Amino acid sequence: MALSLSRSRLPLYVLPLVPAVALLVARAALVLRPRATVMRRAWGLAVTGALLCVVLKGVGAAVPSEKNMAQLRAAIGEDTGAGVVAVDLDELYGLDFYLGGRLERIRSRDLAKLKARIDANPGDELVIIVRRNRVTGLDKLCDDPALRCRIDTTSSPDYSIWRIVHTP
Repeated sequence: MALSLSRSRLPLYVLPLVPAVALLVARAALVLRPRATVMRRAWGLAVTGALLCVVLKGVGAAVPSEKNMAQLRAAIGEDTGAGVVAVDLDELYGLDFYLGGRLERIRSRDLAKLKARIDANPGDELVIIVRRNRVTGLDKLCDDPALRCRIDTTSSPDYSIWRIVHTP
């Protein structure tokens, strides 16, 4: 129960508790019922519990969540060109895992360094992740006519994905 109330964990992390609960239910059934009835009910409970776990896993994986970094990684796509940068986001450890440790983090006050990096790599797309409703100054960066900016706000419910390319 405590894991499901925690905001820092995925709901799917509760699933490992299901076998322990099933064992407790089975033990209680053994103590309270005759043996033949217990075996039929135990098998019924086991099959029902297994099906319920599969259904919950499928539903949990399909529901968009700001905590599920696999969904954000899929929204970024495979070709990240010049890299992936998170602006003003200290978390996103799961995304860093899915990117193989290549997630760079910067502060919005350091966007000038980011601009220099984009200019130094013409033609390479830089992917920038920001919290959806957060103004970071990226819009001013994209005022530069030498930069092509695309903003994706539909792939993730909580983050905006900016794709910036210096067009030579």
